[in-house]
Amino acid sequence: MAIQFRTLLAPAIAALVVGLLASSVQAAELAPPPTPQQALQSLKDGNRNFVTQHLEDKSADRQLLVQLAKGQKPIAAVIACADSRVSPELIFNKGLGELFVLRVAGNVSVEAHAIVGSIEYAAAHLNVPLVVVVGHENCGAVKAALTGDAAPGKLGRLLNAVQVGNQLNLVGAVRNNVIFQADQIMLESDLLREYVVNERIIVVPAIYSLNTGEVTFMDPIKWEEAKK
Repeated sequence: MAIQFRTLLAPAIAALVVGLLASSVQAAELAPPPTPQQALQSLKDGNRNFVTQHLEDKSADRQLLVQLAKGQKPIAAVIACADSRVSPELIFNKGLGELFVLRVAGNVSVEAHAIVGSIEYAAAHLNVPLVVVVGHENCGAVKAALTGDAAPGKLGRLLNAVQVGNQLNLVGAVRNNVIFQADQIMLESDLLREYVVNERIIVVPAIYSLNTGEVTFMDPIKWEEAKK
């Protein structure tokens, strides 16, 4: 009798679990996007998890894959250096569908139509409230630009887009470049400039430490008409 009862109860329990999972997925889909400050705090919390090794499980199960196949709702667009040691999803402890990631050596945005256009897409169509430009210590592209040595081909054009300012040391040059590239995003895009002015998004420069794993966030970039 007990076995028969359990046999009859199993389908009901399975249906209940499926219903609960479906409800949670629907609730997530209907949830409003985070504010710029909420998105920024989420990245700060994720980086703290990475640094302290108290990582949230971000493995992708079948349910998540099915959900993401219907669409994406990333909380931030991240422009990071292409350096293999700087992986945004890892250093911010995020999983599939949480970050809209663009990577290029030196995290440059000068005359980078593909990069800036992709950010416009993320802001206008995916409603990301936050754009973070991540440079990192000991950046090879910044180091090469700092020496001033000529480079052949397209690499030379890329290094010309790295902006070290009047800095004479690598630490200062990395900082100058990441701020410049974050600022350049708005100079390159009327749309993103409008979103910043209207406080729909914020653009934040940041620097990643290869030694500690910590990301240092700077103040959001402010737009001034004099920059045009």
